[in-house]
Amino acid sequence: MPIRSTICRTLVAATWLLTACGNTSPNADFPSGRTWSSAHFEYHTRTTEADACPDVLNVLEEHFTTLQAYLGFAWPAGSKVTYYKFTDAADFAAHGHCPADAGGCAPGTTVESTQALDTHELVHAYLAPSGAPPWVFVEGVAVALSCTGHNYKNQKPTLSWDQLASVQSGAVDPVTAYSAGAWLVGYLLAVHGGGPFLQVYESLPRNPSGSEMDAAFTRVYGQSLADIWAAALAEDQPRNTCAWQCSRPPLALDGTAVDSTGVCGVDMARPFSLAAPATISISTTAADISLGPCGPAAVPGAGLNGGLAGGLLALYHLEAGSYFLSHSSTTGMIVGNADASLALNPACDQANDIAALSPFSSIYVAVPPTSSEWYLPVPPPPNVNGRLVVIPNAGTSSAMVCSSCGGTLCSDPTVQAVAWTNGQTLLMHTDPTQTFSEFSLSWP
Repeated sequence: MPIRSTICRTLVAATWLLTACGNTSPNADFPSGRTWSSAHFEYHTRTTEADACPDVLNVLEEHFTTLQAYLGFAWPAGSKVTYYKFTDAADFAAHGHCPADAGGCAPGTTVESTQALDTHELVHAYLAPSGAPPWVFVEGVAVALSCTGHNYKNQKPTLSWDQLASVQSGAVDPVTAYSAGAWLVGYLLAVHGGGPFLQVYESLPRNPSGSEMDAAFTRVYGQSLADIWAAALAEDQPRNTCAWQCSRPPLALDGTAVDSTGVCGVDMARPFSLAAPATISISTTAADISLGPCGPAAVPGAGLNGGLAGGLLALYHLEAGSYFLSHSSTTGMIVGNADASLALNPACDQANDIAALSPFSSIYVAVPPTSSEWYLPVPPPPNVNGRLVVIPNAGTSSAMVCSSCGGTLCSDPTVQAVAWTNGQTLLMHTDPTQTFSEFSLSWP
C-alpha cells in the first residue's frame, strides 16, 4: 500500500550471543570516532554518525531502569554495556564480528547494531551476567521484551514440551529458538511476570534435560512445563511484553497536538487506553507511525508513512484495552482523538464528518469484522484533478465508492481511480477471516 512503510525493523532469525560471536573477524573495525558515557553505558559511533546523538544515553538509561525493575536482574557494580552503533548495514556487515546474516549481536554485555536503540540486543546484554539458560529462554525473553512476538504468529511450534530444553540457536537452527521462545516466554511473562521468569533463567544451565527443566517450572510456577506449554500453544498468537513501550509518557486522545521530534534516531512510544470499543483517529504531519499492544489487545500490523505531502490520517476501530503509538523521531505534529465515529462508522448515515478528513492527502483505515460493512464520507481531493484510489490489504476485503448512502451508482476504486463529486460515500467490506481489514486512500 502506498502510505505504508516499515517503521518497526523486524529482527532477522539469527541474532547471536557470546557463543556465536566469540571470534573477532579479521575485518572487525568497531566504531570509535565518538564515545559517549553514562552510568550504565559506553556508546561508540563513527565520526560520520548522522542518526544517533548523545541524548540517546538518557533513553538507554531509562530503558535499563525499566527492564531492571520489571525483571529484577542484578547488575555488577561499575559495569557498563558497551554499545557499538554502526552507521548502516554495509558498515555493520563489513566491520563488525556478527555473522553475515545477523541483524545484530550481543557478545556478553557488548551490543553491536545499526540501530540507535536495539531493544532486542539490549535484553541479551542486561541478562548476560544472570546466566546462560536454554536458548528458548535467551531468545524468547529478547523477543518478548522487544515487543516483536507478533512476528511469530504464523510460526506456532510443533515441539513437545520435553524438546524445548534441547532447542539450539545459531547456524545449527536459526529459527526455532525465536519462534518457540516467543510463544513460551511471552506467555510466562504476561501471565506470571518478570520475577519468576528470572528465577528459572538463573537456575538452568544451557543444556538441561527435559526433566530438569520441568522440575524448575514446578518449583517456581507450581505447574508442570507440559501444562504451561499447552496453555501457551492454546492461544491465537504469542504474547508481547512491551514493558518499555507501555511505560512511556501517555498519548492524550483529546485533540492536543504533540511534537513528534523525540530523541535522535530512536522510535518513540506513547501508550493510551480505551475503556470501551471505539473508533479513534491519529494524524501525523511527518513521523511514521504504528500501533502496538499493552496487554492481550489485537492491533493492525501496518507501519504507516507519515512523511508524504499533505499529512496522513489513520482511523482505527479498536476494542477496549491498552495500546501504544510508536512513531519515528521526526519533527512534526501528532494529534489523537478518542471519537472519530462520525468519520468512520458501520452505519452509512452516521459517517458524515467530511471536515475531519479533508485536510489530509492520505487516509488509512483499519476495521475489524464486527461489522461486514463500514462507511466513510469521501473527502474532496487535495488537488483539482485528483482521483481517489483505494487499496485494500490482501484477502477478501473490498471497497466501492457510491453516489450516496443507499445509492446504486457505485464505482470500484481498487480497479481504476474514481473522480470525486460531492456526497460520495466509500463502502468498505471486511474480510471475516482477518482480525483487521485495512484500506489505504490516496489522490495521486
